[in-house]
Order: sequence, then structure tokens, then C-alpha cells
Amino acid sequence: MNLDIQTPLVSVLVVQGLAERGVHKNFLGEGYEISFADTLGESKSLIASKAFDIVLLDLNLSDYKGIDALKSLLRELGSIPVVIILQEEDDELGVEAMHLGAQDYLHYADLANENILKRIIRYSIERNKHIKALKVQEDSLKLAQDISKIGSWTWYPESDKFIPSAAFIKIFAIPELTAQNSFITFLRNVHVDDRQKIKEALHVHTIRLESFSLEFRIFTKSKNLLHIHLSGNLLEETGQTEPVYYGTGQDITELKATLENLNQKERFLDLSGEIALVGGWEFDLKEEKLYWSKASYGIHGVPESFEPTFTNALEFYGAEDRVKMSNSFYKSLSEGKPIFLEAPIQIDGANRWLQYNGRIIKDGSTPVKVAGVVHDVTESKRNLKRQELRGMMLDTVREAAVAVDKNWNVIFWNKAAENLFGYKRSETINQPIASFNILKISKEDFAKDFKKFKKGKSVAGEYTLIRRDGREFLGFASNSVIIGQEGKIEALLTIIRDISKEKEHLIKLEQSETRFRKLFEHSALGIGLVDMNSKKWLDSNDTLLKLLGYSKDEFTELTYVDITPREYRKVDHEQFHKTMQKNTFGPYQKEYIKKDGSRVKVILTGFTIENGEEGKKLAWTHVLDITELEEKTESLRQSEERFRDYVENSTDVILTIDDNSIITYISPNAKNVFGFDYTEIRGVSLLEFSHPDEKEMVSNDIAEAFNDENGLLKATTRIRHKDGHYLWIQSEGTVRITPEGKKYGIIVSRDIDKERRSELQIREQNRKLKDIAFIQSHILRRPLANILGLLAINTLSDNLPAESSRLLNLIKTEAENMDDIVYEIVEKSTELTNLSSYE
Repeated sequence: MNLDIQTPLVSVLVVQGLAERGVHKNFLGEGYEISFADTLGESKSLIASKAFDIVLLDLNLSDYKGIDALKSLLRELGSIPVVIILQEEDDELGVEAMHLGAQDYLHYADLANENILKRIIRYSIERNKHIKALKVQEDSLKLAQDISKIGSWTWYPESDKFIPSAAFIKIFAIPELTAQNSFITFLRNVHVDDRQKIKEALHVHTIRLESFSLEFRIFTKSKNLLHIHLSGNLLEETGQTEPVYYGTGQDITELKATLENLNQKERFLDLSGEIALVGGWEFDLKEEKLYWSKASYGIHGVPESFEPTFTNALEFYGAEDRVKMSNSFYKSLSEGKPIFLEAPIQIDGANRWLQYNGRIIKDGSTPVKVAGVVHDVTESKRNLKRQELRGMMLDTVREAAVAVDKNWNVIFWNKAAENLFGYKRSETINQPIASFNILKISKEDFAKDFKKFKKGKSVAGEYTLIRRDGREFLGFASNSVIIGQEGKIEALLTIIRDISKEKEHLIKLEQSETRFRKLFEHSALGIGLVDMNSKKWLDSNDTLLKLLGYSKDEFTELTYVDITPREYRKVDHEQFHKTMQKNTFGPYQKEYIKKDGSRVKVILTGFTIENGEEGKKLAWTHVLDITELEEKTESLRQSEERFRDYVENSTDVILTIDDNSIITYISPNAKNVFGFDYTEIRGVSLLEFSHPDEKEMVSNDIAEAFNDENGLLKATTRIRHKDGHYLWIQSEGTVRITPEGKKYGIIVSRDIDKERRSELQIREQNRKLKDIAFIQSHILRRPLANILGLLAINTLSDNLPAESSRLLNLIKTEAENMDDIVYEIVEKSTELTNLSSYE
């Protein structure tokens, strides 16, 4: 049977302005239905009219900005999950948004990554479902526990590890840290009369590995007495290393209320004495008799059959203390002052401190009795000593330690605090902490911390602090509430450390890591991380994946052996041993097998690092694709060969000079043209071979070319041959610049000596022709001028015969033609001479 099951569409609402919108309706592909809202107001209208699975919210909207946009939207969403869209540098804003109720946050760049976007959407929806389900379960369980006043616990008898639930701790209001220490510690909260029988009963039941059900009394943190029904069962599971009991504790105080009320007053006095180690006493001055309450016998470590007297009561103390107490008692009695006596005694070999407080009872004006209480202040003394030692210890620690009482007056200020803030201890003790203005905090943040302090909770975090000179710095402060014997807050102790430099170092590390990650991800060089033990690829950048044609998931399933042709195994093996010894490898050339089976030529280099957490040796591998490089190298080699062939076989002379006119290279044809060998010319100035009349001109032309922007050089000069004569050379060249920025000239020179000398010879011949033409013109034109003059005179006569006149005109015409021919010869010879001069 073919079932056509369609996955329901995921309905996504994107709240983002048009200018920043990075998600398109078809970007996520099938399975997603996307709606858009440009403003927060528009999104609320859509939410009211349609059900959405998730909302992607940009905090930079036209009608709302920042975290206020989230706060406003959360009031409308109910249980719909929200993911925030942020700039790259706004991670702290993203964390704040998650504290307020957002499921996650992403950056603008993530909108272009389909995989990241889908994963965040899917995980946020699923996480939101789990959170709602857990909330329902927690509320149901809490309601049941609150109604029945039942809390659970787990106990490991052999290690005496006792783990009560939060409900158990809350119901019986016991100190959390004390309760979680051990069952024996927990039993200290049990009524002293019930403690032993509970211990014995538990011992019997645990020895027999059987269940138990017990009733006893327990004192809460606030010294309230509750009746508890404790039931436990043995947990039997495979693989247990020791017995484990689990069970419940129920507050049955109300069930016991009627019975407790019958003897409440008497028992309260006795219990108060036993728990608080306080006993009553009374001394009858007239009969000199001493009376003790039941608790007083226990405090002094004697049975109730002991008959106390003033004398034998003093014998509990050492000789010196005995005299001091007796004198102090009678002195207070004579002065009518309250009794205060304090001294150590030994009970069962242990030192205990007892304190007597009393007042005189008079009959009229006559003292008749002295009544009071005796306290076992041993623990108070020890606590005081501990506090003194702690104060001494805190005074020597490097961190600043500051303590204030419940009225916020300074009661402790160590030397480190003096150095950190600049205030002396003598200036601060018993002064309001606020008067020193050492904390920069908003009212809202202080109110949050104060609320936690009132609940007895410790608070730690980073704060902006202020020194005496006004300079601000960042500090880490750990605030611990000190609870007194009555369960009330007595003081607040703060340990402060200047973390300014640590923060700067951390920021630099984060920036360094970011730069490395960007370098890794965007490098044009393929980069991969290899486990040297397993030879498996652990990570790679996109450049390497694109080169080999794999996805990251596919690639991290491979070893470098998998993509290496067999003929390269030996060189890989050699490089592997080199790496293990020197922690570096390469550069060396090999081939990798691409996913499509083809090969790619690469050069590998790299280095190894130690993974401190797992003790692995890892290798960062740099992979350079040299396919294109080899093709270009071959093309360049062929081009170089062609150029070399041209230079070495050219009939021209090709040379290079530096900016000092020194010849740095000259082609082999120089031997044929100039007669000099290559070694005779290289390293010599070009000016050394120039004609003396042209050296200055050549030097200026070279300097001008090296300084000119175009760097062109063109000249026809004479160069000395090895046998001493000079050749006419025509040169053209240009100035180039090396990659190091140094200028050099490349010149192509051609031997035009024969042509030049022929040209000069023709010029000389033309000059001579001009001279001849000039001379001949003068020789011919003088008689012609005379003839033309005579003819002009003869033509003035009107009596010439016709035949003579005709002949004279004919002679005149021919003479004028000859004059024109002479003139033309002179003109042509002049043009020829000028043309030769121009060339």
C-alpha cells in the first residue's frame, strides 16, 4: 500500500525592512511558506490573522529599534518562537534578546546560507516545543508537590552522599549546601531526641538492604520545627557499584499538631536549650543554693543527678579562671550590675567555652536571687577566631576584599582594596560604602542584585568600578551573602579583581581568532587539518573542497591516503616521518585524486600542533594547485627560448645598461659588430666606446631618458671598434623598471656604418655639383646677359631689315631659354644639397 504523506509547510514570518530584506520567497525551497512584514505594526496584524510556526525579527525597523522591538513583539506572540536578525558585531545584543525570550539569533550574512538558516529555524521550533512540554510537566509536578508537601531524595549509604530535590529543600527549608553534603550532615537538622534512633533504624535497614519508613522531627533553616515522614526504597539496577536508596520526605507537621501542642511550652524550652546550647540557672543568695535547668546539665557535661553548688560549679574551671569568675561575680553583685562571666572548661577531654549572663532579682531593694542563662559559645568563639583568621587571610590576598554590614556600612577593607581604589582602611571603616562612589551601576541593575542578596544568593559578574582619582576600570566582583546564626543576613563580602588587562587580552585573542578564521575560510590557498594518528581530515576550507570536488561532510570521512595516488605513498611516508621529528613538512610536489577520479597537481607545506585537551598531534596542511602555474611556466619557458634565440641570433646588437650607463648585458653579435668579446664589454660604461666628440651628447641623452616619464632613447652615434676605428651605429631603446623599483635601459643597436658613409659621400658629391652648377651658371649667364643686352639695344632701331629683325628675335628667344636652363640647374643642385643636409 502506497501512502502519500505530505509534510506540513513551515510557516515563517520575516519582519524586516525592504532595504535590508535578505530572504526571498523561494530561497528556502519546498516545505516553507514565507510571509513578509516591513514594520512591527504590520507584523502584529499578520500574527493576529494567521498562525505562524516561527518569526524572524530584524531589530532595525522603521517603527521600532533595538531590543524594544523584541519586547513589543513578544507580548503579541504567545508561544511562537522568535529568532533575531543582527549585524555581525551585535552578538551581545543577541544574547540579551535570548535572555528576554528569543530562541536564537543570526547575522545578516547567515540569511544567504540556506543550510544555516534552515537549521536555525528547525532547531528553534523544536526547542520551543520541548520548552513548552517541559514547562507543563514542571508545573504539574510542582503543583502536586506543593499540595502534598512531598519532596524526593537519593542516598548512597556507603559514601553517605545525600541528594535532596529542590522541593525537599524548599519544604523543609534546610540549608542547601549543608543538605547536599551528606546524610550525616542532613541529620544534624534532625531533632536531637530523634537523631540517634533515626541513625540506628537507618543502620539496621541499610545493613539488611530493605525499605524503610520513619517519622522524626527536623529543624528548618529558620529554626522552625517540622515533622517529617521519610520513606525509602532500595534502587536495584544493573551495573551499580554501591547500594542506592531513593524515596520521599513529607511534611506531616499539621498531622502532629494536636499532640505537639500538649507539651509545647516545656518541650520548646528544652529543645531550645539543647539546640541553641543554652541552659537556665538561678542562685539563691540567701540559701546559697544553685539551680540548673535540664539543658544546663548537658552543657556542663554532667548527669542530671549532679547537685550543682556555687563552689563545685567553679571547680569546672582552671585555677586562674576560677578566681577571676568568683571576683567578677561578687563585684557585679556589689555594684548591682548585670552578671557576665566567660571562661573555658574541659568536657570529656575537649575544651568548651561557656558564657554566663544574669541579672539580679531584688525583693524591694534587697538582692535575693541571681537568675540567667548559660551559653555554650564554643562555636561562636571558633567562628570569631575563623573570622579573625579569614580577615588576616583576606588582608594578604591579591584581590581586593570589601565587606559591608546590613546597613551598607564598611566593616572590612583589606590592603589590596586600598591599592585598587586609593582609599585607606582608616577612611572607610564604619562609613557608608555609597559615600566612596566606587561602583558605576544603573538603578535597575542594582535592584536586580539587591533582590538576589535579600534571598541569600551570591552574585558574581563584571562591573565598572571607579578609583579615587576618578579613573574607571573593569572589575570582576564576587558578592557573597554572610548569614548569621539566626538565619538572617548579617553582611555582604565582595572579592574584586581588576580584569581590564585580561579583558583587553581576551578581546585581542577573539580578534586574532576571528582574523584566523577569516583567513582560513577566505584563503585562496587550500587549507586542511589532519589527525596525524588516524591520518583523517578533521577540517578544511572551501578552497580545498572546491579544488577536490567534495563537500565538507564527505571530505572529513576521508584520510589523506584515500586521495593520494599509489606512486606518491613513498614520498608521503618520508614526509610523515620528517613531520613527526621536525614538526614541519614540505614544500614537496604530488598529486591528489579528485572526487571525479581526475588528478590535480599540488605543492604541500605545513606544520604540526599539539591538541592539549586530547593529546593528539594535528597537522595544518597548505595545498597549492599548480596546474595553471605549470602551464604558465611552460608557456614562459617557450617564450624565453624564442626570445633567447632571437637575441643570440639577431644581426642587431642588444644590450642593457644601468642608470650609470654601465653595460650589464650585451648579445653575442657584439663580437661580429665591434670585435669585442662579451667579457670585455660587460661592466664597462657605454661612454667608454663613444666617439670623443659625442660622449657628452650620449651621456645627456641617457640621463634624459632615465629621467623622462616615457623613457625613450633614440640616437645615431659613432662607437669604437676593437681595432680602433669608429663605426656609425643607430640605436633605439626604452627605460624599464625592475620589480624592486630599479631602472635599467634596454637598447637595440644596428650597424649603419656603410650606409652612413655612403650617405656622407653622396652629400659631398652633391655639394660639389652645387659648386659646379654655381660656377657654370656664372660663366654662362655673363655672356648670355651681354647678348640679351645687345639684342635689346638692336631692337630699339626701327630701320632693321625684316630678316635681321627675325634672326635677332630668334637669338633672343634661344638666349632666354638657355638662361632658364641655367637657373633650373642651379635650383635643382640647391634642392639636392639641401635634401642631403636634411637626411
